[in-house]
Order: sequence, then C-alpha cells, then structure tokens
Amino acid sequence: MLVRQAKKADYETLNNIYDQVDILHRDQYPNRFRKPDNIGRPSEYYDSVLSNPDGILIVIESDNIVIGFAEAYIRKAPDFPVLQPRKWLLIDGIAVDHNYRGKGAGQLLFDELMKYAKNVGIDEVELNVYSFNEAAIKFYRKNGFDNICKTMGRKLT
Repeated sequence: MLVRQAKKADYETLNNIYDQVDILHRDQYPNRFRKPDNIGRPSEYYDSVLSNPDGILIVIESDNIVIGFAEAYIRKAPDFPVLQPRKWLLIDGIAVDHNYRGKGAGQLLFDELMKYAKNVGIDEVELNVYSFNEAAIKFYRKNGFDNICKTMGRKLT
C-alpha cells in the first residue's frame, strides 16, 4: 500500500468514500445529517482542502486504486488569558472504503498523520468521534487517545 498527497484526480473516488462515511452518520443521526443532492463533497470544498496551507489530505492506494483518505488541520489556541498557547493537529477524518477495511490501511494513514505532525513541530493531536462509532473509538484508543471532554445533547419537545 502507498500513502501519498491527494490530488485533483482523486476527487470522484474520494467522494465515494466520503459517501460511505456520510451514510453511517445519517443512519445513526438522521436528525443531524441528511442526504445531499450529490454524494461526497462539493468540488469547492475539495479544492479548499487541497490548497489549505494548514491542512493535509492524504490518500492510500492498493494496486493503484485509492482505498482511503485522512484529512487533518493545524489549529492554534486563541489568545485568551486562561488558555495555554498551543498548536495541535485536529484529525477531521480517517476513512477506508468498506471493501478494504481490516487490512491496515487506516493505521498507515494514521501513522502518516503522526509523521506530518512531528515534521511541522506539533506534539499534540486531537479528534472528534461520534459515540456510536465503536470501531473508530477502538482504533483511536489503540493508538493512545483518551477522552478530553464529552459533548452532550438533548432534543427539546
């Protein structure tokens, strides 16, 4: 398997993988997520990620087929008296096509994000994961992540 920077030509393939992630979220939280007119992400979003100097979008290939991606962004704490000045990498998502899961692709993408963080002088990584996504939680825990806070919600009737 090969991990590399995403390029414009990956757009359609990545949209199919984004759609798999979107379906999972829609199935679990239909009150928060809806089916878009087109699967995946708009091309403007994709272009903005590719051109963002504080972002990274990488893909993983198997036999010259893109089978997954990882998206992350460098974040800085706002200048606020009670906050420590710090910089971290926020993982926005790691996704592998459902036909290729369980073969180490997600781990390779994760490892590449960790190398990127170290190369740009970052020593903290954060992410958000929905509580229903037990497979992702297990993966992140295996890689040393633990809860920092919980987001709780309630629907008003």
